[in-house]
Amino acid sequence: MGAIRVTADASGLARILASLSLVLVHYDLGATGLALAASLGALVNMIVLGFVLSRRLVAFPWSAWHMSLGWSLLASIAMTGPVWWIAQQINWLDPALSMLTRVGVLLVAMLVGIISYGLVIWRGGKPELHALTHLLPERLLRRLPQLF
Repeated sequence: MGAIRVTADASGLARILASLSLVLVHYDLGATGLALAASLGALVNMIVLGFVLSRRLVAFPWSAWHMSLGWSLLASIAMTGPVWWIAQQINWLDPALSMLTRVGVLLVAMLVGIISYGLVIWRGGKPELHALTHLLPERLLRRLPQLF
């Protein structure tokens, strides 16, 4: 989100992190940088967990794992354009813009993102999606008596 700025009386750790952020920052991406960092962190976490799981399993299905990763990446790229276009239609910082308008545009962008991601995943015949569609009704029906 940009370089970290500290005061003169900041702790040593804060000064080290601030100097490190000056070295690492090339572009100030703002909130987009935060979302990118969270996504990259999740990707690294998934890769590390895949390697840990592969050590514990005798035969880890690497080909299915790579196929799943590829379809997820393709679906993520496919949803980026429409969501980006919708988000650019309003000035989010305009004080004259009502909160209802902002929430409405955000909900439309989220819905378009979910639909475009789901269409690509569904077209890919992703086994995880098929398993999820069969698992969800079973879990919802199991919890139904608890709601009443």
